Amino acid sequence: MITAGLILTSGAVFFQGYAHFAFLAFVFLVSIYCIFNAHVITINQRYLIAVLSITLCIFVTMTLKSDFGRFYSYSNFALHIFIAAFIPLLFRFKDVATAYSNIIVFLAISSLVIYVCLVFYPGIAANFSKINGLTDFSYFNLFLYVVPETGFNGRNYSIFWEPGAFQAFLFLALLFECYIFSFKRHWQSVVLLIALLTTRSTTAYIMLAILGSYVSLMGKSFGVSRSLRASIMILGSICIFNPYFYDVIQSKFVEGNTSSGIRLVSTVSDLMIFSKSIIYGVGYSLYDSLIPIVSFDMFYLELGGTVNSFTYTLSVFGLLFFFPILYIYYLFAKRTTGKRLDSIIVFFLILIIFSTENFMTSLLWLSLGFYGLLHSIRRNPYRVTSYPVRDRV
Repeated sequence: MITAGLILTSGAVFFQGYAHFAFLAFVFLVSIYCIFNAHVITINQRYLIAVLSITLCIFVTMTLKSDFGRFYSYSNFALHIFIAAFIPLLFRFKDVATAYSNIIVFLAISSLVIYVCLVFYPGIAANFSKINGLTDFSYFNLFLYVVPETGFNGRNYSIFWEPGAFQAFLFLALLFECYIFSFKRHWQSVVLLIALLTTRSTTAYIMLAILGSYVSLMGKSFGVSRSLRASIMILGSICIFNPYFYDVIQSKFVEGNTSSGIRLVSTVSDLMIFSKSIIYGVGYSLYDSLIPIVSFDMFYLELGGTVNSFTYTLSVFGLLFFFPILYIYYLFAKRTTGKRLDSIIVFFLILIIFSTENFMTSLLWLSLGFYGLLHSIRRNPYRVTSYPVRDRV
């Protein structure tokens, strides 16, 4: 339930217009778990200090930019950080990774079944009621799948607001299958791969090419059989030399493509805003007022926000907050893989996800980052003071 809550409060599901309610429900669920949990956990003092330091950075931005009118926004974000930091103290990493992969596999299977039905009967979606996303863009709600009100477009959405968001969740599950389970759960890996391909996401294809190439070349070092490595190379070759693969990639860069255009505009605009306050950022209020002005002045396109969480975090909070957050994601990559070169590859793939979707400060990803931080601190127990709290190890 907790893992499912992390997914549903990620801000990427189709009912994201109710994100605040979903977060409060998740906090209530975690609280109930803590109350009725009979086990004991240990809070590491260095871990607590690190979490408080990261949280303090966002209030430094608020104070230095005199952005007290948005105190609720900063406090809400601070609460997200604390809840995310608390998850690793409640559940073992492998348990969360297993539960996460199982949930995403279920979503992948259900989405593929509905996707196939829509391929043959695209008009069936119009028989369902509509639901609005955060931007009031309407979807046909098929319960375990959503279809844009403009109709089925051949891309797999599942329950997420766009295929680009779905592919990030699928790819994370695929990373777990690779590094946690060494591809021993064969059919789960195949389902995730097929679902990932049906998103028709350029980012997904690029990351698959990187991961597939690395596994093919280095798979022996973490337990992948020779036959599986050969299968990956054959499948990868078929995909790469398939004209359809190039069509999907090239379509992102042709003139008039709104997806790539908006990503470029938002990234450049964010960096221009970031340059105004490099160390501690411009804060929420100034960012909200600057982003439409900067984007219009440079590209004659008035944006209300960004899709690049990498540059958004830099713009709003600056390097003071950005570097610690970036570091815990590197620690997560290191925690997941256990090897230096593998961790660099996974960290690079995570950066690709963050540069195309607004996930860098989402509850799910922050929790994973704090798993990396806690693991690193426990492996280096220099001057540790710990004390028990009523919960689970």
